Amino acid sequence: MPEWLGEFSMRAASVVVEAIPFVIVGAFVSALLEVHLPDGLLRRIIPAGPLGLLAGALAGLVMPLCECGIVPVLRRLVRKGVPTGPAVAYLFAGPIVNPIVFASTTLAFGPQGLRMAVARTVIGLLAAILLGALAGRIAPAAGDLLAETGGGHGSEDHGEHKKGVVAIAISELVEILSYLALGAVLAAAINVLVRPHDAFAAVAGTPALSIPVFMSLAYGLSVCSEADAFIAASFTGTSAAASFAGTPAAALLAFLTLGPMLDVKLTLIYAKVLRRRAALILLPAVVVVIFLLNLAAHASGLLPALGGR
Repeated sequence: MPEWLGEFSMRAASVVVEAIPFVIVGAFVSALLEVHLPDGLLRRIIPAGPLGLLAGALAGLVMPLCECGIVPVLRRLVRKGVPTGPAVAYLFAGPIVNPIVFASTTLAFGPQGLRMAVARTVIGLLAAILLGALAGRIAPAAGDLLAETGGGHGSEDHGEHKKGVVAIAISELVEILSYLALGAVLAAAINVLVRPHDAFAAVAGTPALSIPVFMSLAYGLSVCSEADAFIAASFTGTSAAASFAGTPAAALLAFLTLGPMLDVKLTLIYAKVLRRRAALILLPAVVVVIFLLNLAAHASGLLPALGGR
């Protein structure tokens, strides 16, 4: 077997294997919400306006899910009457603003871990609130956001409600896994053919270039948010990625905040779940918002200096 084919197969399989447990958890959470959560309950208890966006962005503290597992939950929450703004805020913040990711980031960066985890949480929270506000304006109704529902309470949903939790979860899995598999293949192809580590090393130390470069790296690598901090931290050390030494913290934070919100596999999943207009506005907005927030974080001078470890 050619060396490149073996590497391609390994990378594609690793993306799928890494994501599947979280997709399964997300599918079952989605199914539990469908069966046991009364329609309209969350709409009645979620506050309106900015407080609702903040509540959605902080929901990951009590319902932490990986970016792949959170997509089925988004769809179910919107069908259950959650306003699109808070639901989208949860979609983008949940894989970042949660205790598991905070702990993994703290551990990965050693002495600077707490500062990096706090900065990642703050940037993820602000980005999710801004994107949730945008979603609330461009897609005020469920039918404006989700590709396959006209409002979240149609005959298909009532029929699905009569199914058991396992049957609904399996239905979610079958739909999402095909797009996950295709995304894994594309991510593996990017890694094998483009060799981003080699191509990006030359600009790693220049803030104006390294932030978008590391965003591109996050998009192509498609790493789970609960493990990506260890990859980002390796860019500052003496490992095989030592050529990235001197990378500004803001560039690594761009890697850590874009990846959980948007990568190759998520792009395909969003294309399936979201209406075209919503996707065409929201997905580029993710890139712009993450870039600007990390650029501002770098300019603030508050981020830690990262060096060899």
